[in-house]
Amino acid sequence: MTRWIDASMQDIRYAVRGLRKSSGFTMVAVLTLAIGIGATTGVFSVINGVLLRPLPYPDADRLISVSNVDRKDPRWSQTVSSTDVAHWRADNNVFEALEFVSHPDFVAMSSAGSGERVGVQHVSARLLPLLGIKSFLGTIPAADVVDKPGYSGTLISYEFWKRHFAGDTNVLGQKMFVDTFSAPIVGVLEPGFDLFGWGTPEVYIVHGEGNPAISGVDDVRWFTSIGKLKRGISIQQAQAAMDVTAGHLTQAFPEAYKDLGVRLEP
Repeated sequence: MTRWIDASMQDIRYAVRGLRKSSGFTMVAVLTLAIGIGATTGVFSVINGVLLRPLPYPDADRLISVSNVDRKDPRWSQTVSSTDVAHWRADNNVFEALEFVSHPDFVAMSSAGSGERVGVQHVSARLLPLLGIKSFLGTIPAADVVDKPGYSGTLISYEFWKRHFAGDTNVLGQKMFVDTFSAPIVGVLEPGFDLFGWGTPEVYIVHGEGNPAISGVDDVRWFTSIGKLKRGISIQQAQAAMDVTAGHLTQAFPEAYKDLGVRLEP
């Protein structure tokens, strides 16, 4: 044991002398380790926030992710369009609800004479009520209201309301210009709202349903779909049902759904 310890200490002293002689290499090595450790910590934080930590929503065990998948290369899940979600809603008997949401993005915003970059997230009208989310001020617009032609409306976070509008209760109805989109503020969400642990965007743009009567071939697929299973339905049963739905869509709209399947994940 003593001989092994002595040998190890000799190796360590040799390594230290080598690093002293190559200070540039030492710096690169230290930075590489730091970046690696930081990246690992960041990945674990995402996994802990999104996968390990139970979602704080009603019936969270029935919430699953619904994605497109290339049948020829099914290794990766793919994002969806609002038309995809509309098609799935129209042809399934396993989901109580199917909604969609974008990942947060940072865009330019102007309102009340000032401009800044803000975090924005696009959500379907029924998603927030599905998750039991309530407004602190104003209302979360109902789906039948959002589905009317010409509707536009935004929700803002409580924290953004406090910081940008100083908690002014007259904020409702004020128009915001976000990226290339403008709409009045219709509600302020409850404090601390953080959708699926993705961070806290300041602005939420509310969307109506897609149209299941069209193919959606020209739609940009950039949403994540969230489904809520009916009680008593397993994810395996739901996957089998959605495989049938995918086949129906391939027949009905081959230009949009050729070689495209559906993947369900917890």
